[in-house]
Amino acid sequence: MSSRRNRFLYWGGFRDFARLANSDSEMWEGIISLNKSNIINFMMNSQMKLKISKRLLKMGNQKR
Repeated sequence: MSSRRNRFLYWGGFRDFARLANSDSEMWEGIISLNKSNIINFMMNSQMKLKISKRLLKMGNQKR
């Protein structure tokens, strides 16, 4: 990809992220409340994957 195209793509992502960050906190409270079980499952899966990754990294360091 060209550098100009990369800047355009990054700016779009940043703009959307900034827009979300400036959203009403009450709206986010409702969204989180409605999706609580999905968020908890996502967090649990993420923790498990991080734990596995940490273990693999430690094992890799021991082999050297």
